Amino acid sequence: MTPRTKPEKITIREVAAHAGVAVMTVSRVMRNEPHVAQDTREAVLKSIQALGYRPLHSARSLAASVARVIGLVVPHKTTDFASKAGYEYLSALQMGALSVCLERGYTLMMVKGHQTETTAEELIDLVKSRQVGGYVIPAPATEIVGLLDALTAAEVPFSAISPLRMDKAQRWVAANEHAASSALTQHLIDQGHQRIAFAGGGAVRAGVERQGGFRAAMATAGLKVPARWYSDNGLVFESGLSAGNTLFADRRQRPTAVVCASDDVAAGVIAAAHCCGLRVPVDLSVVGFDNSGLSRKLWPALTTANLPVEEMTAMAVKQLVAALEPAGQPAPATSLVDCDLVMRQSVVPPGTSPS
Repeated sequence: MTPRTKPEKITIREVAAHAGVAVMTVSRVMRNEPHVAQDTREAVLKSIQALGYRPLHSARSLAASVARVIGLVVPHKTTDFASKAGYEYLSALQMGALSVCLERGYTLMMVKGHQTETTAEELIDLVKSRQVGGYVIPAPATEIVGLLDALTAAEVPFSAISPLRMDKAQRWVAANEHAASSALTQHLIDQGHQRIAFAGGGAVRAGVERQGGFRAAMATAGLKVPARWYSDNGLVFESGLSAGNTLFADRRQRPTAVVCASDDVAAGVIAAAHCCGLRVPVDLSVVGFDNSGLSRKLWPALTTANLPVEEMTAMAVKQLVAALEPAGQPAPATSLVDCDLVMRQSVVPPGTSPS
């Protein structure tokens, strides 16, 4: 009996020759890296399919020095976590990442990001030493100075969540916060409010986009906003408390509604309103952003926009896994998700009682 001949394995060099491209180009297409011409990408994928190329996971890992570990960079705002502000956000990030890691057979590692120049070096070293395959970097860690540029230069794969500069990220997931904030503002306008202020913000995507949506809606409605009715002092409770004390100092020249950059900011504004003897929502309507657990526990319950953090993080991990495992399940390199509005009792027409 003639022994069965084992079929010869197709190599990446044969794929490159069949597609008429360099081996490195095939590798880039398989890692789902950006900046590859679409016709080139299609030619490589057709060659992979035509030849039946199936790289072994063990060989791919050794060749690319990729560990089956996803690094989730913890936002660097440690002062927020010290007061437990941001714990819910961190928990949602972990749950979203873990769901995909368990499904795809990856380990999740928490990596602390510091606002220092050594952060990028530390993250790059973890990849070079095969301790981490790549990173999911959520805001505000995306704004660590020079981090995204350094990882890109070192060819370290990563996906960013809500970066202020989209062009700095190889792959990104973000929410359409501008549209949601604009819709929240329009909701107040539809209720009859014209004297509307904005509280909170900051130099992160959430602050910039949410204030931008407010400004756009007010401009479209032809409504002017006094300069002192804007604040740009953060996304925490204390930011709202400070903004509210300023807004309500003059009872005769105060807004009838406030759009807040986060639910925590809204809680601070509501606390300031109570201290000034204003009733929410009879004297003042308030909207927030995030749909955190706090928004349901305030009285009255807070109208807000839902930020789908778990879903965003899950998508970011899928993007990263697609880069690490090109022959696996594909994922779009960029994703912009919607934020649904959640209507509750903190908004009524000016001067009326809640229903």
